[in-house]
Amino acid sequence: MISGPAFCLAMAMIYAFIIGQITEELKSSQRNYMFMCGLSPITYWLANYIVDVIISEAFSLLYFIIYYIGGVQNIIDYPGYSYFTFFISALS
Repeated sequence: MISGPAFCLAMAMIYAFIIGQITEELKSSQRNYMFMCGLSPITYWLANYIVDVIISEAFSLLYFIIYYIGGVQNIIDYPGYSYFTFFISALS
């Protein structure tokens, strides 16, 4: 069955995107600039977390829709449970 490896690949793509953002942030030192302009660290990290969750959930919904259209039997039989699994894995 291909759904297991495809799910792992999908989650790896999400994490690669997030790590790419962190690497870019470290190279550009935009965080230090924002702190110098008066942004509080709590606001900065909360905004980063919210944006990452939104991106992860968008990818999770996209993968769920692709699996549903593709006819993966577990997704069709248990759509609520399957999306909840995608949702929780994106938050972790």
